[in-house]
Amino acid sequence: MCEANSLREKEASNADRDKREPNEDKCGNNSGAVTVSVMQTPYGTPRIYNSSTTQKSYAGDVIFILVAEAVIISLCLYWNKVWYFLDKHNGAVGAIAALVIMLLTAGYVCISYLTLNSIKQQGESNAKQFTKQLDATNRLITQSTEQATALGIVANAAKKSADIAAGIAIPTLAINEFGFGYMGAAGVDATLQYPTIKIVVKNYGGTTAFIRGCFIKLTCEELPNAPIYPAEGYAFDKVAVDSRRQRELTAFMPRKHWFSTEDIKAIKVKEKIFRVYGYILYGDIFGNPLRRLKFCETLININEDGRFQWVSEDAPTQYRGTD
Repeated sequence: MCEANSLREKEASNADRDKREPNEDKCGNNSGAVTVSVMQTPYGTPRIYNSSTTQKSYAGDVIFILVAEAVIISLCLYWNKVWYFLDKHNGAVGAIAALVIMLLTAGYVCISYLTLNSIKQQGESNAKQFTKQLDATNRLITQSTEQATALGIVANAAKKSADIAAGIAIPTLAINEFGFGYMGAAGVDATLQYPTIKIVVKNYGGTTAFIRGCFIKLTCEELPNAPIYPAEGYAFDKVAVDSRRQRELTAFMPRKHWFSTEDIKAIKVKEKIFRVYGYILYGDIFGNPLRRLKFCETLININEDGRFQWVSEDAPTQYRGTD
């Protein structure tokens, strides 16, 4: 009875052991398990290596080595036969080699030709593209030049318009009448020797002109190359000439400007020429610098009835104009 119980306990113990270790054989070896190796990396993360995969890799290397050895052995065994065939058919082999070289050369030539042709076509295409871009650039340059020229013309026209407008707005005086002033019953000799000058100016500008003074010089001698104006003149206060209006200015010449009796006789017989030159100084409402209206009048005819004829066209240019 006791022996039966001990047998049951032994069988139960064996059954439990079989359940716990299904892959372990009687000798204590685990035949069905896969061996896993764990390696610690420098960063602390474990790496797992499968021993079965490693064994398969080793097997592949062995097979490759065996195949290579078999090829080498076969070449060694049959080398004599290969050499004999080449030696026996030397001419045919040379012809075949020459043919192969010719074919390779022809292929290389064809490939080179195709490559060069492709490069040529690409170059022609690039040249055409560059020509198109150059033409487009030239067109842009031409258009820009034309636009710049047009803008320059517009700017010049605008400047001219502005200058014209400014010139119209700024007062511009001109001598409208010139002669001797009223002398009463004085004769020709007295008029020439003790003259009174009358000047009528007109404003052709768009705004009022303000006359500041008049500088006059009488002479019966040759005119110098440059005008020599008197240091003293006739000052005018609040003498305004409105636009499109005229104003009379009268200047009584002082004694120092009187001519001698001999000069008067020479003037009457045209041995000397009676001239009056000078300038009128005036300003505007814009605060611009004062301007000078220069004049030079020449007496050409003297009538006994008291009429005198003056001209200004024969005067040098430096004696006329406005500056």
